[in-house]
Amino acid sequence: MSAPVDREELAGAAMILASASSIQLGAALATSTFDSISPVSAVGVSYVFAALFLLAVFRPRVSSWSRQRWHDVVALGLVASLASSFLFLALDHLPLGSAVTVQFLGPLGLAIWTGRRRGVLLAAALALVGVALVSGATPSDDLVGIGFALVAAVGWALYVLAAPRVTRHGGSGEGLAVALCVTSVVLLPFSLAAVPELGDFEILGALAVVGVFARAIPFRLELAALRRLAPAKAGVLFSIEPALAALIGAVALDQGMEPSQVVGILAVVLAGTLVLRDVPEGA
Repeated sequence: MSAPVDREELAGAAMILASASSIQLGAALATSTFDSISPVSAVGVSYVFAALFLLAVFRPRVSSWSRQRWHDVVALGLVASLASSFLFLALDHLPLGSAVTVQFLGPLGLAIWTGRRRGVLLAAALALVGVALVSGATPSDDLVGIGFALVAAVGWALYVLAAPRVTRHGGSGEGLAVALCVTSVVLLPFSLAAVPELGDFEILGALAVVGVFARAIPFRLELAALRRLAPAKAGVLFSIEPALAALIGAVALDQGMEPSQVVGILAVVLAGTLVLRDVPEGA
């Protein structure tokens, strides 16, 4: 018999939903800047705003940090730069829903690898069918964009594994602030390349909004969620992001949806529900 979902798991699921919504709205907004600056520059500048926001809020005191904590925080910053940069590169070639769907293969694969029970495998298989329907991918799709999204998928899976290692040290807000500073430094050359275009306050304002509301706040929610959910559960729950991406792409970017994509949305939501009930505690 399946165990009932406890309040901690429900809270974690709600945090992932809120985070996913904010991230996908931010991605849609960020695409409006791609005609003026490169996708990686857009990511870099948004992370600068995210890091500054979190530094102001948490004011991390790093002098007492252990070597292991520094290792975990730097690792999170590196995988965040990998996942975000390659997703934005993919968005320059693919519709929002398709790019995020391919990226979801990362946490989906993680769910299969770490779950290893019939319930989670069934949920993962259902999610795979769902994301395929949502993407509507065909061989004629942009292979470069799909390649970028696959690299982003690796980054997303690594993020799901790295984030809980930061929270175990306590003060996860401080750790996240420093991690996003690491990300900002990694992407600094691309951010500097965009400086001439940042005199346009429309571009600057859009990236500031993306940084705070689609980077800093969602990542803080995700760290809190990953403290409450096992990686296998979190991996399939992230399946909500392709569904949201397809919806937001249709509404905000006029990227229409086919009936099959609507069926796919229902499939990934059902998969997320199944995984909460069928993955054993601690998987």
